[in-house]
Amino acid sequence: MFDVVEKHRGLFKILLALIALSFVTFTAHSFSQAGGDYIVDIGGVPVSKQEMDKLIRNNNLQPTPETQKQAYASLVNQAYILNAANQLGVSASDDRVKKLITDIPYFHENGAFSKAKLDAYLSQAGLSEAAFVENFRKDIRSQSMAALFTSPTPVADVQAKQVLQILGANRVVQTAAFKPQNAADLTVEDKDLSDFFQKNKAKYQLPAAVKFDFVRVDSNDLADKQTVSDEEIAAASAKAKTDENPEPNTDEIRQALQLEKAKRALAVLKENMSETAFNENSDLNATAKIAGVEVQHQSEWLSAEDAKAAGLPEKVVEALFSDDVMKQGNNSDAIDDNNAVWVVRVVETREATLPELAAIKEQVTADYKAQKSHEMALNQAKDALAKLQKGETVADLSWDAEQKIALAQAQMFFPPATFRQFADAKPSDNKPAYILAEDLPEPMLIKINAIEEAVIDPAALEQVKIQLMQGKSLANSEDALNYLKRTVKVKAGHQKLDGE
Repeated sequence: MFDVVEKHRGLFKILLALIALSFVTFTAHSFSQAGGDYIVDIGGVPVSKQEMDKLIRNNNLQPTPETQKQAYASLVNQAYILNAANQLGVSASDDRVKKLITDIPYFHENGAFSKAKLDAYLSQAGLSEAAFVENFRKDIRSQSMAALFTSPTPVADVQAKQVLQILGANRVVQTAAFKPQNAADLTVEDKDLSDFFQKNKAKYQLPAAVKFDFVRVDSNDLADKQTVSDEEIAAASAKAKTDENPEPNTDEIRQALQLEKAKRALAVLKENMSETAFNENSDLNATAKIAGVEVQHQSEWLSAEDAKAAGLPEKVVEALFSDDVMKQGNNSDAIDDNNAVWVVRVVETREATLPELAAIKEQVTADYKAQKSHEMALNQAKDALAKLQKGETVADLSWDAEQKIALAQAQMFFPPATFRQFADAKPSDNKPAYILAEDLPEPMLIKINAIEEAVIDPAALEQVKIQLMQGKSLANSEDALNYLKRTVKVKAGHQKLDGE
């Protein structure tokens, strides 16, 4: 197919992102499965573990349960889209496939398509030319269908204006807060306190925590130890020369070369640290010596949440609270995170415990009083709301001055439940609408006296129309995919997802 490829210079431009997506998400279709050697067959398009693994590798991801789940979902959706392409007769001719492939910059050398670069890619990917072309043809057909699914749906001005009216119209409001009673004035019975403690045990549970030692070394620690020759600096300087920078800074180049070598040295050091931590499992001294650093000590109790809040990398926290390290007392493996290598060792463990009520009675009492005083204020607010909604007068109810607030502002100020009430409430018959915000620190009555008409800005109108078109396109694509899932035949294969 590529014997006459040199004739196809200067071909029409395509979106690089679209083609890049092809390589990331559509590179394993040629592995057609026989005899049920797949997880599922969707209308004749098999989805296999081989495809999942390749998709994960092509995205430079680790094969975790979460990435496998995402890869499987992506491949399943692609299979349904290919079925839609088959049903509608969407095709991609040899000429179109050839033109698209030869126009990919990755396969160019000196501004022209290079068959050698393509062959090198195919060799690395373990694909024949025919399989690659067929994969690419499927990519084009699938992307054509995806584009059809998400094609813009026109939105009339009147629709956009309705949205702007809803979002931009000011509510003229007043508020009245109900302050909780002074907690110090409340009387607390021992039985009430005991019941409150029993109902709220989770709040007072002390989580598992550890004290630990650790060894940490990063590429910067190793950079100064790296030797860089004058020849290496000269070669790097020649590469770095540009018209804007004809004399690159040699000190900066030296440091960059040292850091690059340090990163490679760190990868080797990681293996040595891991082996030493395993073999010398009674402490971290030998591991620290290999790393050329000191053992550091964390002498305060840290729970997993505390450790994350303190800035410890997530992989380090996971290791600290793993059974192997926390419960069995072993050194961790060497943990690679952001150009740094860690080895951790738990030296003291505190199991998750629930303190006795007597030990934390002061704290529990304060919490009980705070809850009861808030409940009393909330009940007062509810009584006032009931009277207002009946048209009755509420004595000693002090409303703040009127203010104007749009829904967009209200969404930032109010918790979700209050915002939903606020958006729905509308004055009628020259009477205000009332809502009660229960999810604020102080219960608050909100009186909506009027809703003003929004001023429609032409630029905002166009922006809303674009957003509505995007939303409709997304809904159309979801509807199309759901239809395919209802109508396309699905057959289970012999392969299983991990964990099934």
